[in-house]
Amino acid sequence: MEQLEQFRGLHFVNAPFIVVEPPGPKARELLELQRELESSAILYPLDLPFVPDEARGATIKDVDGNVYIDLYSGISVLNFGHSNPFILERAIEQMKKLAHTLDFPTYAREELARRLINIAPGGMKNNSKVLFGGPTGSDAVEGAIKLAKYVTKRYAIIAFENSYHGQTTVALSVTSSRKYKDLYGPLGPEVHFAPYPYCYRCPLKLPGGTLRPIPLLL
Repeated sequence: MEQLEQFRGLHFVNAPFIVVEPPGPKARELLELQRELESSAILYPLDLPFVPDEARGATIKDVDGNVYIDLYSGISVLNFGHSNPFILERAIEQMKKLAHTLDFPTYAREELARRLINIAPGGMKNNSKVLFGGPTGSDAVEGAIKLAKYVTKRYAIIAFENSYHGQTTVALSVTSSRKYKDLYGPLGPEVHFAPYPYCYRCPLKLPGGTLRPIPLLL
């Protein structure tokens, strides 16, 4: 029972709760201020006029007092929720001691690496090394493509139609949408797009369950 109450305390207990129809007056004011002060590179507010003010766990409150269940979670990176007190305590403890060390080793860094190796799946458990990569998903995609090319000694890439992989050059080249590509001209070479396998509405008009290779020029 104590653990249940502790869990409830991680979130706004009244979520979802709408005080004023969104976007409210304070939200509209800040969205207008953002358009005045920031470049056109902003993305999410164009489709979702939302202005956050405070968040707890899996819930988030906007500047007008509306409370929502947060399904964004910082693009699925806040696995333990907003402002988790257990994580905050440890983070503040570390920040007071060291905030940034590039890739120099620390006790905390190497302990994390050791634990990740110990829980790695399959044959990677206790038989692998850790790479602390860049800060975005695009960096991860770029690194994965470089690694695949290095290992296979091949250079053509197959990506799915309607896919999204990021905004850096190579990540954008394997992103299906042309919305941003047309702004920059030619990007990464040798990228081929294939439809998702989808038997319910097959893009190749094949009967359900029929598997045939899709011809690609590699």
